[in-house]
Amino acid sequence: MKANFERSLLKGVHEIPFENIAGLEEQVFNQLSVIEKFLIGDTLLTYSMSPDKYPNEIETSPQEDFPFGSPSISKHFKQLKKSSVSYVVHFLIAEHIKYRRLLHPSMIIQVLMNKNAWDDQMILLPKVLRKRARWLSSMKKDWNWWNDVLKHETWENKSSVLRNLHLIVMRTFKIEQANVLLIESWATEANDTKKLFVQIISETYQSTDNPMLLQLYNAENSKLKSQIRQLIFLFEESAEFIALKEMIKSTYGFVDKIKLLNFQKETELKSLFLDQKLGTIPTEVFFTHPFVFFSNNENRDQFREYVDSLKNKAILLNELLINYTYKRDINSLMTCIDAEMELGEGFILNNSMLKVLSNCGPEFINELLGEMLLSCNSISRWRFYYQLILYGEVSLDKKNTSSLVTLTGLYLKSSSYNKSAITEFLARACYCIHTSYLGDWTVICGDLTRQNPELKKLKVIDMIEELITFRKQIESNILHAK
Repeated sequence: MKANFERSLLKGVHEIPFENIAGLEEQVFNQLSVIEKFLIGDTLLTYSMSPDKYPNEIETSPQEDFPFGSPSISKHFKQLKKSSVSYVVHFLIAEHIKYRRLLHPSMIIQVLMNKNAWDDQMILLPKVLRKRARWLSSMKKDWNWWNDVLKHETWENKSSVLRNLHLIVMRTFKIEQANVLLIESWATEANDTKKLFVQIISETYQSTDNPMLLQLYNAENSKLKSQIRQLIFLFEESAEFIALKEMIKSTYGFVDKIKLLNFQKETELKSLFLDQKLGTIPTEVFFTHPFVFFSNNENRDQFREYVDSLKNKAILLNELLINYTYKRDINSLMTCIDAEMELGEGFILNNSMLKVLSNCGPEFINELLGEMLLSCNSISRWRFYYQLILYGEVSLDKKNTSSLVTLTGLYLKSSSYNKSAITEFLARACYCIHTSYLGDWTVICGDLTRQNPELKKLKVIDMIEELITFRKQIESNILHAK
């Protein structure tokens, strides 16, 4: 009996259906869903060994408001090697969101069974886990963690590791209640906890957050105040936000100071930026100051001379990158990128920049990458691609995928390439390249890695083939729900 049950799990219930081991009436048994049959079978075959793990009764699962994705995706997911799982989960969830699909119950079980594999995707999970996930979570104690995040007790217990997830879920389903929780508990939260909360807010931002953000800003006295302020400046305008910006600029005295400055008083200008530690400067200031407002080519040389004289140039440039990215100002953005590229290894896309860039959408990202091809040296351009693909969200068009291949080849011919970095890069690129390259990507990567004897020993090509195959399975089957 147990052997037959396991064969059904291994081979797939469409090939070997679950047996009626509970002895139910055939008519009743046939009306049960696949997942209900699984739970009954699993309960009966394991109950004698661990009776405390299961509920006394199995209730009928609630009906979802959205359709499920294809069950075949779960089948292919279970066949993935452990080393491949971390590369596919984001794309898998993103595709379900794109097509307004929930994870199939068989896929939900994969999530519930292995929470750690999905930790990095907790921001997105609530969008693809709804009623069926809550129902399944109650079936076994080992799966209860998903339901636990919905309980208010989880929020009240400040030592709970699920507390951040509770906030994420609440901001997905009950954002007004979530914001009340933030306001009420803010004064008693540790600074490290507040930092995580600010990150969650930025990644789940809605316009209804404005009053809550204003309250947090006014209540905060630590260095975190500048992060909340930056968040405020990055999002949509409103009367209250405009008023806040004016208050910030007035408080810092920037308006009056700027009026007194001119191009000849460079020492005073440096002092203004450095004394304020750059990161605390309201972003609006960058657009009112003559030295950093450079939307035309005439000011580029002058700006570079100024930046080169600063010890904290990387901080300033990243602040500017965020601002010009948010405003989708390609020309000014390229000036910043050109200046930052000259820092070499010091060029880093921080989390704020990546977040804003991801929100700009694939068309803007591809336009920016296209502009970079015209001005940056090959190694620097590759590093930009590298950071985007590893830490951002990007969907390359055909032209930029071709450029990616060329730049990777040039990078591998250099003396500075990193073996582990190239492995990670090629694997993650499987879910960023244009669809027209899917059929040839394994061969392309094979050709690239054969350029260096050290890379021949890597097993990255086998992994890439598996990742590409899984991407094809998702794209072709996601709408084939049953």
